[in-house]
Amino acid sequence: MKRHDRALPGRLAVFLAATALLSACGGDGEDNKRYHVGGTVAGLAGTVVLQNQGVDDLVVTSPGRFTFATPIKVGRPYAVTVATQPAGQVCNVVHGTGNVSGEVTDVVVTCFDNATHELRGTVSGLAGTVILRNGTETLSVAADGGFVFINRIPEGAAYAVSVAAQPAGQTCSVANGSGTMPAADVTNVAVTCTNDPPPPATSYAVGGTVSGLGSGKTLQLGLRHSGDVTRAISVTANGAFNFDPERVATGQPYAVSVVTQPAGQTCSVANGSGTMPGAAVTNVAVTCADDPTPVVTYSIGGTVAGLATGATLQLRLQHAGSSGSTIDVTANGQFSFGADRVDAGDSYVVSILTQPSGQTCSITNGSGTATANVTNVSVACATTTVTYAVGGTISGLGGAGLRLEGGPAGAVTPEAGATGFTLPEELENGAAYDVGIATQPVGQTCLITRSQGAVASADVADIRVTCVDNVTSPLSGTYTVPAASASDTRYVYLTFFPDGVFIYAGIENTNGCGNSPDGNGIEYGVYDYDAATGAFSIKDVVVDTNGGCGVWHNNSRFDGTLVVSGAGQGTVLSLTLSSGGDVLFLVPVLSIPGQLFGSFADAYHRNFWLFLQASGGGVNFLNTETQADPGATSLDRVAGLEYACGALAGSPAGGTLSPDFSATCLAPAPGADGPVDTNGTAGLSNHAGAWEFSVVGDALTSSTFNGTRIVPD
Repeated sequence: MKRHDRALPGRLAVFLAATALLSACGGDGEDNKRYHVGGTVAGLAGTVVLQNQGVDDLVVTSPGRFTFATPIKVGRPYAVTVATQPAGQVCNVVHGTGNVSGEVTDVVVTCFDNATHELRGTVSGLAGTVILRNGTETLSVAADGGFVFINRIPEGAAYAVSVAAQPAGQTCSVANGSGTMPAADVTNVAVTCTNDPPPPATSYAVGGTVSGLGSGKTLQLGLRHSGDVTRAISVTANGAFNFDPERVATGQPYAVSVVTQPAGQTCSVANGSGTMPGAAVTNVAVTCADDPTPVVTYSIGGTVAGLATGATLQLRLQHAGSSGSTIDVTANGQFSFGADRVDAGDSYVVSILTQPSGQTCSITNGSGTATANVTNVSVACATTTVTYAVGGTISGLGGAGLRLEGGPAGAVTPEAGATGFTLPEELENGAAYDVGIATQPVGQTCLITRSQGAVASADVADIRVTCVDNVTSPLSGTYTVPAASASDTRYVYLTFFPDGVFIYAGIENTNGCGNSPDGNGIEYGVYDYDAATGAFSIKDVVVDTNGGCGVWHNNSRFDGTLVVSGAGQGTVLSLTLSSGGDVLFLVPVLSIPGQLFGSFADAYHRNFWLFLQASGGGVNFLNTETQADPGATSLDRVAGLEYACGALAGSPAGGTLSPDFSATCLAPAPGADGPVDTNGTAGLSNHAGAWEFSVVGDALTSSTFNGTRIVPD
């Protein structure tokens, strides 16, 4: 839509023109740049040929984006037209003309089948330019008489003509402007324009006094009223001023402001705004004062040497008038405290606020009096190595063969009956540790908690290993219980590992679980299964965060006879419970090799991450955290789970997943009450930005989690 500016007063127009000329003279070559012209085609069912300025043919064969090959110089016009219509259709162009000031992307070409008709009408009483609108199309009419919209309208489609912009000093109304397009042109739209009432005849001047303006200095004041009407004047002496010949009508708002401050001074306006009374305004008071004399200041800095790669040294500067500022130094070489400068003649002290991890730094020339920029503060750092042991407790170990691994901390194989362990290699302060069960002991299944963290200036001794007798036949895969009905909002997933470990994750959303958060949580423990007899039971758990729900509540709730039928994705587990004889059916979650969809688990801790296809190409995901006791923390992680929505970009084989834990992530995906997050600072809820991943075969890699696909045998 074109903008129709009212004429500016003569002196202001000259002032603004001069300002524009100065801006143009200071250009950086923008006028030599060229940009492309393009937009979108909608409704096309054949081939249309478009032209720009009558040349540069562009053949378009399908709806979507288009761009002309030849770029247009900045300031030059463009005009997109239809050179050849598609067979059986008529295409119209909207936003097709203008002058190039950047990349043009809003040209819209809309194609209709030939069963379309014109929308016509007449304008009467017009004394300027009125802009009409039907849907997204606008039409500028500058004289009385007939008009016709460019876009033809299909039979049966709705139309609604309205006034998008009134002519200056007039108001136009529309009759017969809306309806449903018949099997012929609509020609009876009537636009009638009438003159607006004349503005109030009474208007008055706005003025006041200036005081404190320095000799030879110039102050520029501005008056704004009646919307965009502005007048600027220059004041070069103290005393009375006004905005003659500008007048403000009675009852209209006005505002006086400083447009440009005088050099070396700051002026403020009092009584500068209000509603125009029935007399001239003379009480605007502009007071000017000299700016404070600049204070001479000096920068403080120096050099750092010996700082280890990746380490951070925190320095502090203290001086008169400052409680202290700090900077983080992450590399050897020059450093400075930047904007924190010291007044001339003031004393200063540079000190170490935080030593870099594993190092000790010292300062020379760290204090003095500022008489010039200081560059000789010298900081020297040397490495200090302190290491700590990583270990924990073992309970119930009766068999041989348990192997615990901890990456850089090494591996250890405790003997039967051992009640504790210590990995052979110590770690430096701040180093991350991650301990897992590499091999289970004979006849037992062991579980591990509190196995992840970072060394914090002390030996790590709280890792817990719990072992349970468990001569078992192996089960494998992540299974779910099919919904009993469309209103069933429970989502439960049970993952079996061949060594006897299981993880149960449930989104229960029911107060019947007897805890908060209403049964949403996990269980991490040991199962026992005898394939020969079908006997199945839950042996024990070390993590239980879901109250009275799930497969364990102080004892096993899933004892019974298990029948395994089918194989792979067709496997079905039917468990006949010993108590009550109810039959529970478990089916595998959908798992697609080479894609993200399915269940993945890490090698040691048996956390599992589940990715489910959702409607609209989205993803529902669930991830568990087993390595902290309920209510306890390790790296601020609490045993629990997350269940939420995600937007997939790229492909299921590799790309990014943007998690959505907002209130818009609602039932039935992922849960009845929206997203669930009970695991502290673990999982995707604490991942910065989109989560990058790659899946090759059954291997998932990412910056947060690496795992292998868990599928039924």
